[in-house]
Amino acid sequence: MILASQSPRRIELMREAGYDFRVVPADIDETPLEDEGPIELVGRLARDKALAVARGAAEPGELVVAADTVVAVGDEVLGKPADDADARRMLRDLSGGTHQVATGVCLAAAGCAAEPVSFVDVTDVTFYPLTDAEIDAYVASGEPL
Repeated sequence: MILASQSPRRIELMREAGYDFRVVPADIDETPLEDEGPIELVGRLARDKALAVARGAAEPGELVVAADTVVAVGDEVLGKPADDADARRMLRDLSGGTHQVATGVCLAAAGCAAEPVSFVDVTDVTFYPLTDAEIDAYVASGEPL
């Protein structure tokens, strides 16, 4: 099995679940398409990643698991913060409100005629109002980056 992701959290989850796999990150263009919403975006990216790795690095019949996650406020996708200041801005925007975390997952078997299997899971996340001190402490932890 191949995990088409370098995400430390995804690697940890797969290991904790007891899967034997190798990591082969997908190299695809992740630019959103015009008028593409967050849910459509993560679904497409997961599928594109799975298919790219299945076509390029997988052995015949080998299963490829790919995923992509975005944080969205309405139709706006929040990318990874560029720096500490950007992380603080995003956390202030999320503070006291509800946003969505959408994860697309796709399973594809290399060289198999069957269509890949994919889904998108969406979770509403509500932040209580964060203080500047809480935001600064979280940013200082390095976790947002």
